[in-house]
Order: sequence, then C-alpha cells, then structure tokens
Amino acid sequence: MNVYITPTAASELMRLSLVSQDGIAGKMFLGVTKGGCASWSFSVSASGNLETPISRSNGLTLFTEKAQANNLKNITMDYIENLAGGSFVFSGKEIHVKPCGNCFEFKPNQ
Repeated sequence: MNVYITPTAASELMRLSLVSQDGIAGKMFLGVTKGGCASWSFSVSASGNLETPISRSNGLTLFTEKAQANNLKNITMDYIENLAGGSFVFSGKEIHVKPCGNCFEFKPNQ
C-alpha cells in the first residue's frame, strides 16, 4: 500500500468513520486537491470514491481517487492532539509538507 497510517491516525479515522452520517464504518477517503498554502492539500472525509484502496490499518481502509493513487507513495499519515484540538499530519520522502501539515508540494524526480 502507498500510505502508512500510524496507530493513532487509524484510531481517529475509525472513530470518524463510525460517527459520520455519510460514511461506512471502517472506510475513509483521502482527497488531494489543488490549493491551500502550497500547490496541493490533503483532505480527509467519510465520503468519496471508495474504489481505490491505498492503505489498510487496524480494521480501517483508506481510499483515494484512482488518478492520485500513484502519486501517494511513501507517505505517513499521523494524528496529533493538543489543547487547540487535533489534526492529521502528513510526511514523506516524495513530498515537501508545509508547516500547516496538510499542504504540500511534490518533490521533483531526482
């Protein structure tokens, strides 16, 4: 699979899939869209195209659009909490993530 989901992120994704009215338990969607503070940004939702799985962890399957599946290689998805709340953060060898944790640039092929 293309995306490594930490146990903390898997737990939060599972929680979100269970409480969402539009979702299916154990299935979440990772969107990649243009915009934000960089060329690209990640979004996480319970609804989306559930035909291209990119990761499985702790009973949860993460999906994305087929067109983006090959771009999402060697990425780690984590979840952090602090006094202000919680958020998913991303890291990886193929992307340069901005300080917000959700926006990124694809690194040029070397």
